[in-house]
Amino acid sequence: MHCNDPTSARQAMCYYCDPQTSQSIAFVQFPQTFRNISEDDIYDSQLRVAFKIQWHGFDGAGGPTISGTNFYIKREALLGSFSKQQDLMALKRSFGPSNDFIKTLVEDYKPCFVEDGESSRMLLEHANVLASCSYEDQTTWGTKVGFLYFCVLEDYFTGFTLHRKGWKSVYLYPKRPQFLGTATTNFNEASIQWTRWISGLTSVAISRFCPLICGPLKMSLVHLMCYLEVACMPLLYCLSLWGFALIPQLCLFNGIPLYPKISDSNFNIFSIIFISAISKSLYEVVTTGDQFR
Repeated sequence: MHCNDPTSARQAMCYYCDPQTSQSIAFVQFPQTFRNISEDDIYDSQLRVAFKIQWHGFDGAGGPTISGTNFYIKREALLGSFSKQQDLMALKRSFGPSNDFIKTLVEDYKPCFVEDGESSRMLLEHANVLASCSYEDQTTWGTKVGFLYFCVLEDYFTGFTLHRKGWKSVYLYPKRPQFLGTATTNFNEASIQWTRWISGLTSVAISRFCPLICGPLKMSLVHLMCYLEVACMPLLYCLSLWGFALIPQLCLFNGIPLYPKISDSNFNIFSIIFISAISKSLYEVVTTGDQFR
């Protein structure tokens, strides 16, 4: 995923500079768009339901969760804000031993421009230390500050935690794709990607961080229900798929009629459910700008 339109930063700044919303906005989320979506898109690689339907509903309830890398986040929301009187050792226990990085956490910090080669070399050395895999050892990175690594879907979990703290987010969907990436195009790639997403959401749904248990500190009930639906989606799909895989076969082997006859009055229930499910899918396709054949 890369930035396809440099004006996306300016569009996001419109929300950060708005005096009515700037204090509460944590991040501005853009949809994930892909350059290699096939005409049929049989694996729904464009994630139509999420980015074209669900995230708009999220936006009305308090904002969507973090989705991928196509967003602009406020530094204060991700790391916190501190004063010069803050205990230096406490900051080092949380953020690591880099004094140069800790200086950037102060509210009135002003970055300086590097002009000479020696300062540039030292700055590069500090950057290498910060980027090393061992820097976050014995710190609170991933547990209390920065992106939270409780599950493989760190974006969902981090967004949920920020919203519980009272932060808001904005979903911005311009006509021109602001970020472009490469989507899965075959079954093997799609199965690997969906396995990661489903395992991450399931680990949240069955843990103490489940939205139903973790509860809203400063979230609305509607916003909580949005997060709960996303987290429990794999479990709900799993139950229906297991039922579809087992019940018809068991009924067939034991001679039990699964569906009523057309002449039976109960057949109307099955037909209504079937037509409703198909109509819902067609409605989503048509309203999001696609066609069906």
